[in-house]
Amino acid sequence: MGSWEFSGNALAVHTMHTNQFTVSYSVSATATAGETVELEEEIMMEGKETMMEEETMMAEPTTIHVEIPVGTSVPGCEETNSCFSPADITINAGDTVHWMNVDTAAHTVTGGSPADGPSGVFDSSLVMAAATYEFTFDEAGGYDYFCMVHPWMLGSVTVN
Repeated sequence: MGSWEFSGNALAVHTMHTNQFTVSYSVSATATAGETVELEEEIMMEGKETMMEEETMMAEPTTIHVEIPVGTSVPGCEETNSCFSPADITINAGDTVHWMNVDTAAHTVTGGSPADGPSGVFDSSLVMAAATYEFTFDEAGGYDYFCMVHPWMLGSVTVN
């Protein structure tokens, strides 16, 4: 015989109400050869609705770190999708991405693609060795980026 217990909070998106529930659920069974199994169930649920401040409902913005690794100024990193590490990230609107150039060569972090060119959404200009660039993504969507100096270097940011 086992037991299972669940308690937690449920938050409706775009509302200021939370529903807090504690649910207890138990099942017991008795079986005898040649007979039907008898089940006994007991479900108890307590609920309480509360109001929350809007600030506490929103996730705090975070900073995500992306590295421009050593050796990416020479072709080859594109074969393993490691020209930016990590190359593809998913974040929330309001989050900031912090790129750190640990390579010895200068690079750019430029929104767009080598085929279509810069999108104009963000562009670091040259990021020298040991330098950083940050950009805060305020709008949901998909954002491809690349290095204008080394166009095989590709990355993407998906913003929820």
